[in-house]
Amino acid sequence: MRRLPTRTITRLCRERTLLYIKRKAPVWREQVAEHLPRITQRVSENYASGRINRRLGFKPERVISRTACTRYIDSVIASYDQSHELIAHLVRSESEAWEALQARLRRSAQSYLRNRLADTDQAEDFAQQACANIYHSTYPCDVSLEIWTKAVLLNVIRQAWRKCDALNVPSYALVSLDDIVNGENNSTDSVPRYERLTHDPFYADAIGLKLENERRVRRFWEIVPKLRSGQQREVICAYYNEGLTAKQVACKLNLDVKYVHLLRHRALKTLVKLARAQSDGLTDE
Repeated sequence: MRRLPTRTITRLCRERTLLYIKRKAPVWREQVAEHLPRITQRVSENYASGRINRRLGFKPERVISRTACTRYIDSVIASYDQSHELIAHLVRSESEAWEALQARLRRSAQSYLRNRLADTDQAEDFAQQACANIYHSTYPCDVSLEIWTKAVLLNVIRQAWRKCDALNVPSYALVSLDDIVNGENNSTDSVPRYERLTHDPFYADAIGLKLENERRVRRFWEIVPKLRSGQQREVICAYYNEGLTAKQVACKLNLDVKYVHLLRHRALKTLVKLARAQSDGLTDE
């Protein structure tokens, strides 16, 4: 594969930077010697690592043309212009800049977790870990700094969730909702079927469940029949009572996997509202 020579990338970076200064950033004119090497370094590193191919939507083996490279350099310059002052504050380890960044990431984490009915108490931990990862990473400058920092945060959250998903969760056979509500359990398993729900730490915490509190889990299953959507009831029962994975639930109900996730999310969100509307809801002792 024939790659663009380094001198070609350097020349393109200089040409596009000078053009950008002339059109949009005349204040850079006296700071070209400061900004140009940084822009050139970011473009060269992203080109060498293959990131430029991913950002442009090309296959890794595809040769980047001068036109495509020029378009990518323009995006790097624009992102760099928007964020270089904040980056300078972060590089100097200014406490105010890092505290503001952590506060913004904490709000983003809380919003992300709340929308997925997860435990928002972990938002602070996720934000701190994201800041640590950002500190040890290099900003690629081909997306806005806000988008990049949020992507780092989401990777931290997803990595934590994947560790929880790797736990060995037992599965239980489904009898019927009536059996669960009435407390009947003919299974030979030592763990009751309804405790399948308690192995989902994020959704369980969201509705106030305690892993050791059997009574609250029973109340949860008493609310499940109030779901108006039959598909949502089937997904909840298959996932939490049969112990099936989302893919297995999709095969059983002849649905798309993504739609199964959506149905489960909507069902749990509705159950939370129903539980809170009851005078003796799930959060009462």
